[in-house]
Order: sequence, then structure tokens, then C-alpha cells
Amino acid sequence: KINDRTVRRLLNSEDSISDQTLEKMAAVCEKRKFAVIGFSTGKIYFRGEHHADCTRWINEQAVQIKKAHSHKKIALNMKEPMIIQRLPFAS
Repeated sequence: KINDRTVRRLLNSEDSISDQTLEKMAAVCEKRKFAVIGFSTGKIYFRGEHHADCTRWINEQAVQIKKAHSHKKIALNMKEPMIIQRLPFAS
């Protein structure tokens, strides 16, 4: 496994870099993406760089309904259950 410190060291050195090392460096530099996907239909509703971005989007879809003086009901404005899933590197 190559971390970002190794990538910087290889880029700053005068030595030639092999194709295998370049592929490993590219894998480190790529950012994983996450998506909010409809559980029933498989439709992608939102894409984010981090899992927290997808969770934040789902929370923004919530609507508070005031029922009584001190009670609140939270309802999601979505028609199907959602799942947060990591997308492959190629997407």
C-alpha cells in the first residue's frame, strides 16, 4: 500500500517511476464517491465525496410536522427507502 508521503517522495526524486508504481499512486489520488440510491428502483438520487455528504442530504430531505404543543414528528419526503453505497473507482 502506498500512502501520500510515499507519493510525494517518488514525485520529488530523480529516479524513474515504474508503471506499477504509477498505478498505485493513481489509486491513492482517486477520491472515493458515495451515492444515495433508491432501494427499490436503484435510482441514484445524490452523489457525494464522503459518506457524511450523503447522510447530510438525507437529513435535509426531512420535514418537521408539528402535531401538538411539545411534540414534533419528522417525516422524510421520499417515496422509497434509501441506501448509501460506495461507488466503484471508475464512476
